[in-house]
Amino acid sequence: MRKSPATRSTLAFLAQSTLVGLALAFVLTVCAPGLVERLRGVDGNGAEPPVASQAPDSYRDAVLRAGPAVVSIYADKIITERSLRLVPDPVLQRYSAIGYGPPRQRLERSLGSGVIVSDDGYVLTNHHVIAGAEDIQIVMQDGRVTQAEIVGSDADTDLAVLKIDAGACRPCAWTANRKARSATWCWRSATRSDWDRP
Repeated sequence: MRKSPATRSTLAFLAQSTLVGLALAFVLTVCAPGLVERLRGVDGNGAEPPVASQAPDSYRDAVLRAGPAVVSIYADKIITERSLRLVPDPVLQRYSAIGYGPPRQRLERSLGSGVIVSDDGYVLTNHHVIAGAEDIQIVMQDGRVTQAEIVGSDADTDLAVLKIDAGACRPCAWTANRKARSATWCWRSATRSDWDRP
């Protein structure tokens, strides 16, 4: 059985690639044995490097500690839009099939969550939740409702800081954890109403 020239050239390429790979592995093993061990993830003593801590078994303690500081945010804004209607005159429809009616207003409500971060009533949330809002209400975990004012907001980082009445606050407990690194497990808290949304 004769092989076609394309099959022979493919087999020759695979054989050459395998031979070059084996030769390169041999040269690295002889000339730089430490490099091969590091690539395998083993140190010079044959021990494997320490593994990063695993995810916690439960977030229960974090939820109990931070939960009371999580709030629901209702942001209302008035949207003005022009209604579309067809032009009733057939002659005018030829030139413009769509006409604009009088402007109308409607109420749009954004729902999100935030965290009380200080005793004096500062709340951290997302910019997109409160963007353009004229009225912002905060609902605490215990059901109390209070008004909020926008202190600052940044669309690029999607962060916003709100201020509420300091008497109604129970801030989140913060710790300076120096062990936190990139890719460390974290937990995002949300209010129950965030999960109830369609």
